[in-house]
Amino acid sequence: MRKNTIMAMIIGAALVGSTLSLSACSNDDKDKETTVTSESVTTKAETTEATTEETMDTQTETEAETETETETEIETVTEEETEAATEETTEKATEASKYSGMSMKDLAAELIATGGYESLYEYPSDDLMDYYGLDVSLTDDYAFYVAENSPIADTIALFECKSREATDDIAQKLETYLEGISESTKDYAPEEYDKTTKTGVSTFGNFVVLVITGDQNSSQAVLNEYIAANCE
Repeated sequence: MRKNTIMAMIIGAALVGSTLSLSACSNDDKDKETTVTSESVTTKAETTEATTEETMDTQTETEAETETETETEIETVTEEETEAATEETTEKATEASKYSGMSMKDLAAELIATGGYESLYEYPSDDLMDYYGLDVSLTDDYAFYVAENSPIADTIALFECKSREATDDIAQKLETYLEGISESTKDYAPEEYDKTTKTGVSTFGNFVVLVITGDQNSSQAVLNEYIAANCE
């Protein structure tokens, strides 16, 4: 009886020890799992940080590339604008040199080339004095063209005068000429009369000009080029 009691106590103690051992093992496994989980979370966090840094680096590179492209585009536009301005300046310089010192007959040819005139012929210098009182001896150069057919009013009158007094005299004679053309076309050639109302005698320094044409704007553009190259 006593022996049985002792055996029972020994077996009970062994069972308790086994349970404690199992509990301890179970706790150790939980600790290991916790440690592994912590390490996994840490690794994921580090991966996320690395990904974020990589994304930021990519964004920075993209922004840098965009800025570079924008700067390149700006530089390209600036270069194109500079080239365009240079070309325009060169063209203007070429145009100015073309008209600089141009003779009156060459200037008349430029005006005729605009296409705004009917068939013209050069008026004889002797007739200029006889019919219009225009004394070409007062000029260094001149050109005077009128329409071949009446009542066409088209006229090109260009005079480079020797003096201020000569300029005033030629200008006054051309005013009289314009009034005569206007009066002679007023009643029976309204289109020609209309041309005379859109023009006038102009002086620039010692240069006197009168043009009667159906395309006043084109002729004025040519005259402006000549005046800019010679009279300013």
